[in-house]
Amino acid sequence: MKELVDFKSEIKEICAEIPAKTEKIVGSLRPYPGQKIWKLDLNTRLITEAEYEFGDIRFENAIKGDTSVRHKLLTEPGCLYVAAVNAKNADKKIFKMLKLKYPNNKK
Repeated sequence: MKELVDFKSEIKEICAEIPAKTEKIVGSLRPYPGQKIWKLDLNTRLITEAEYEFGDIRFENAIKGDTSVRHKLLTEPGCLYVAAVNAKNADKKIFKMLKLKYPNNKK
């Protein structure tokens, strides 16, 4: 007779080896044509253009004719992101955003 194998212990071992996802979806930004995503670092108060990570085209979608690529915004802690045409416009939008969030802050 064959001996019964304990599969539950093997499943637990395999699940322990799989790393958990550390990515967290915060939201989405869809800039209009001609706009870019700008990043304000709250520590240095410097506005720079945000950086992207480009995804791969899926094989199933390429067969159907869809060759669009999803861009992933590389976020950093302590930064605000806004869609604007240029840095000066981004500065105005961030100022309005902070003014609405903290209306009693008179500086």
